[in-house]
Amino acid sequence: MSKIWTPEEDELLVSLYGSKSLSEIGEELGRTEGAVAGRVNKLTARGVLKLNNKRWTDDEKALALSLAQTMTVAEIGERLERSETAVRGMLRKSRKAENDVSQRRRVWTPEEDSLILQLRGKTPHKEIAKKLGCSPRALGLRFAELKEEGYEVPPNRRKYQTIDRETREKIVELIDKGHSYRETAETLNIANNGAVARLYNQGRKYPSIWESDVAGWIAHMKMRGLTQTTINFREYHIRRLSTDLRKPWQKVRYVDLVTWMGSNNWAAETHNSVRESIISFYRWAVEMELLDKSPAEKLPKMKVAFQGARPVDEETYHAVLERADERVRIMLRLAGELGLRRAEIAQVHANDLTEHSDGWELTVHGKGGKVRYIPIGGEFATLILNQANGGFVFQNTRSLSVGHISPHYVGTIISTALGDEWSAHKLRHRALTRAYDHSKDLLLTAALAGHSNIEITRRHYVKTNTNALRDLVEAIRR
Repeated sequence: MSKIWTPEEDELLVSLYGSKSLSEIGEELGRTEGAVAGRVNKLTARGVLKLNNKRWTDDEKALALSLAQTMTVAEIGERLERSETAVRGMLRKSRKAENDVSQRRRVWTPEEDSLILQLRGKTPHKEIAKKLGCSPRALGLRFAELKEEGYEVPPNRRKYQTIDRETREKIVELIDKGHSYRETAETLNIANNGAVARLYNQGRKYPSIWESDVAGWIAHMKMRGLTQTTINFREYHIRRLSTDLRKPWQKVRYVDLVTWMGSNNWAAETHNSVRESIISFYRWAVEMELLDKSPAEKLPKMKVAFQGARPVDEETYHAVLERADERVRIMLRLAGELGLRRAEIAQVHANDLTEHSDGWELTVHGKGGKVRYIPIGGEFATLILNQANGGFVFQNTRSLSVGHISPHYVGTIISTALGDEWSAHKLRHRALTRAYDHSKDLLLTAALAGHSNIEITRRHYVKTNTNALRDLVEAIRR
């Protein structure tokens, strides 16, 4: 379980934010830098914390770039009364904007080099960097330079905890039951979460007799044009099956599959998804003449209980919109007004907006590689374009190679803004329910949703108008 944030901690975080780095705030609060960053995002989404978006002047940028030749980011921040994060971000943007501009390399003194060589292999890498006031990456580069210059750089000896086979199996068992890496590490007395994640992934590898054939099945799915997300899900299901059954796939019987699926307490949708993956794998094996008959064809399909739409109520929606910052507000409107899914929101790019003679249009990249086009108001289009600044609307600032943030992170931001009771999908319910109430056209509503089957729209996304139903009952009564 994660440690609950108290009102006193939130108050201290708000007072320190902007004047200290996230790691420094974490030290004050006795929390990790990641935990502080996550809390900042939540408080920002709720409107409790206002991000310090003070613009850099040209003179400040020039001074910071000049100081970077001899000073650390922390020292520059102290000199300019800026946080380390703000300084580091400005320097990165400068490097990206002009190829000839780079954060000037630190001039290492002989005393610092001596200390580096003395502590290497004895003190953790991050602690050495902290002593020297530099980033771990800069320290790593300096190690490499010293080695090239002919110095004897001691190896970075890490002490790994010895973990036996029984503990490894226990790791897989606990995580498959829903425990987090942290909870598993604490339960089994393992030093760090990273080791648990690594051992879990190792324990989940296919038995060797499955590996080559599964690779062929994956290649076949790619040739069929399935999306990478679908392929990943299918592969994960078969990996679970192979590691749990521990027998050659050719010898798996119908009774093995039924027993295995019945032993997992899955929701109906998950059960049916796993069933489709198993059927797909064995159908491929029959097509490739690797097997005479599939043991999976008669696997029972679980009946899915009817789940009507549950849209976010109007009072909550408009209250959250009013207090959210511009970035979160755009997310909320894309889901709540246009009915976009999390993955579709994450991918929105400036190039997806097109102006026609009759107004603006948004190109939406939906599930299964399907594309749809949604008309959008000029005011909303302008907001999106300003936020995108020529790129993705929701840029992944931690990994520029990825481009945009993940769908999961979009869901986290929206859920945080709305409160624990609601999710991004419930905003989609709101958009489609209002679309149908206004148009009374199910085909049009399905087109907005990106559904090829209007029955899905009717059953799961459009809520019955209770006011109209009440009027009808009242009319019958009279």
